[in-house]
Amino acid sequence: MRSRTVTALVGLALASAANAASPFRALYDLDDLPLMKPGVRTYQVSSHDPTGGNADAGHFVRVTGKTAVLADLQGPGIVRRIWSANPSGRLRITIDGASRPAVDVPFADIFQDKAPGFLPPLAGQSSGGWYSYVPIPFRKSCLITVTDGDFFYYQVTWQKVPDRDNLVSYTGRYSESDRAGYANALQGWNSLGENPNNSHAVPLPKRSLNLPPGGSWAQPIQGPGAITELRFKFPETATFAQLRQTVLRISFDGNYCVQAPLADFFGIGFDGTEWKSLPLGAGRDGAWCFFRMPFRKTARIEVNNESREPFVATFTGTARSGAPAKEWGYFHADYHSAVNVAGSDYVFGRLRGRGHVVGVTENMRGTGGLGFLEGDEKVYVDGEGVPSIYGTGTEDFYNCGWYFDTGLVNVATHGLSHKTDNEIAAWRFEIPDAIPFTRSLDFHMEHGGGDDAPGSEYASVLYWYGAPGAKSAAPPMPKGSALLPKPYAPPIEGAVQAQTATWAVKGGTLRRQAWQDISPYRGGGRALLKGRPGAVMNLPLEVRFTDRYDVDVYVSGSNTSSMAALQVDGAEVGQPLLDGAGPLPLRKISYGPLTFTEGRHTLGIALKSGSSIGVAAIRLIPRSPLVKDFAVLGPFPLKKGEDVKTPLRPDGLAPDLSASFRTDNGPVKWTVLRAPSGVLDLAATLTPNENAAAYVAFAVNSSAARTVPILLGSDDGVEVWLNGKAIYANPITRSLQIDQDRVAANLKAGWNQIVMKVVQGGGAWGVAARIPDPEGNLQFTALAPPER
Repeated sequence: MRSRTVTALVGLALASAANAASPFRALYDLDDLPLMKPGVRTYQVSSHDPTGGNADAGHFVRVTGKTAVLADLQGPGIVRRIWSANPSGRLRITIDGASRPAVDVPFADIFQDKAPGFLPPLAGQSSGGWYSYVPIPFRKSCLITVTDGDFFYYQVTWQKVPDRDNLVSYTGRYSESDRAGYANALQGWNSLGENPNNSHAVPLPKRSLNLPPGGSWAQPIQGPGAITELRFKFPETATFAQLRQTVLRISFDGNYCVQAPLADFFGIGFDGTEWKSLPLGAGRDGAWCFFRMPFRKTARIEVNNESREPFVATFTGTARSGAPAKEWGYFHADYHSAVNVAGSDYVFGRLRGRGHVVGVTENMRGTGGLGFLEGDEKVYVDGEGVPSIYGTGTEDFYNCGWYFDTGLVNVATHGLSHKTDNEIAAWRFEIPDAIPFTRSLDFHMEHGGGDDAPGSEYASVLYWYGAPGAKSAAPPMPKGSALLPKPYAPPIEGAVQAQTATWAVKGGTLRRQAWQDISPYRGGGRALLKGRPGAVMNLPLEVRFTDRYDVDVYVSGSNTSSMAALQVDGAEVGQPLLDGAGPLPLRKISYGPLTFTEGRHTLGIALKSGSSIGVAAIRLIPRSPLVKDFAVLGPFPLKKGEDVKTPLRPDGLAPDLSASFRTDNGPVKWTVLRAPSGVLDLAATLTPNENAAAYVAFAVNSSAARTVPILLGSDDGVEVWLNGKAIYANPITRSLQIDQDRVAANLKAGWNQIVMKVVQGGGAWGVAARIPDPEGNLQFTALAPPER
């Protein structure tokens, strides 16, 4: 259904241009945003890991003695932004080679209203980050250093500008024009939600929208002119799902430049999201946009309801006549969403032509925890091989820090509107620090420290201005329910994931299919074997230790009536595998116990009837249990740099419940603890639980002398003694995984005492252990009984 349209004729008045000399104007004047920026280039210097890894702190341009150089810039240019997650030391900013720095204060002071000229909210703190947007122009050079600073994260964003801009270098003293510009910037940043300088605009016709499923509405506008405000008021019953499936499209002079769900265009990433910035915002009853959108002949605003429910809203807006006098670009808003895959960046946009980026809104959903925020932004301009803008973390890009540790925040240029232990909605508008490009711009964001958060789902809108002919290389936008977020289907814990496993296929073909490609879910996926009866896919398997195992096969339906068999080293075992009606849910078929000797084996899935079988995961579960009863002693404080190899008094000593050991935190004694799951959580048991060591012991009784593997998992490093003799040490920082380390141990006949020292830096702290016992001949306890 298409609603009746009304053509709006914008008024005749044209807003007068203000003096553009002050560098503060870029902080608040949205009328300048469409103007092209010939000769301007935006760069960023940061502490990012130069190897491409995730150690993104403490890297500087150079270090001399106790002084680190954060940026050594050649002009003419303007420092537009300074950010840090943990500023320390003394900051000095020297302009044009002057004998004295223009700024000489403790680094943290510029963010805390303690340094002259750095006033909030242009400089401040926001959810773990410290930021300053106070412009610092320079004609020849700008040297930024910190003396006596710690190991900190930082970013300096700056623009190189043409000589013709006649910059006045920063001295800490402001001209009358700069004082007025500073005052206007403070006014704008303190008045979020108010449309700045929207004089001479006329209202567009107010419209009440009531669109059935599949319905649409349009508002044509005759030019030349510029849209200066859009507002949509939604009923209280409006949900994120409705707004995600209702699409806003705006064309200028016959070309669609805005195509995005209403939710994402207005930065509404989740139900109940509220936020304000200089150009965009959303509240309980609606959303607004103040981006200037000039056009030469015609503009057309469209709303299309692609949901299965009616869409109700009220539309209002404003526009003014006349396009800007200087060269300008069309406003664009490009929506993109993806379920991230390992090894590949998320891409905000791939732009071709000439223009400049002015911001992004982003909604992120992880697969458990917020580790996806470790990803850095990378902006490649005009085909460069190394990005000229390279960040230090996702929340750092949004001017925050430490996984947005203090919660929601609203600032003119950036903020956070939603946070859970698995979800983030944030925005950053590069208004003073717009990113121009003359041929191309590729804007990437890593997920996780090394694109290692597969299954996380991102959705974003990239806002930019482009000269005629500039375009986005974004893929087509999904439609209807395909726009909705996909719930996460976690992989089977401890299993080989079939989609990513290395299979050898005979007599058929193998398709690797991610859940998001074949189901309403996201996450891992399956391997689909297609062929005739007799086709087989074989999985090479390295068994680490001899034991009796249960084998679980998770079958994914292939929509065909098929039957398959499990093969072990070519021999068929157990009951047949039958497919289900669809990809999900999975069905588990268990086999066992089956004895596997240490070494290489093959698990095969062989078609017996039908044409295909889908497998999501295969898991081997050893029958030998994890140790559950332990004796524990600690904690013992460790100094910085100490690890499991640092000698401590209890090293190697057998547990003695009567013994007491003195530490800096008081005396400690052995105690007996039980870990029902087999993983002993030391962080929940011992205090303090940072920079510490603890001793964990258990005893094993063997009927005869024998050599066995002790399988350990620890967070962090571990050292092991057997009957008082040191047999293993691994000084490492890591997360605990079952059976991480294998330690050869010569057990004597009778009781043997095993003592482990487990160290801890921060976060989780724990240990797990098992000794394979296929025959079931070993006995375990926390303490060996006294010898007779």
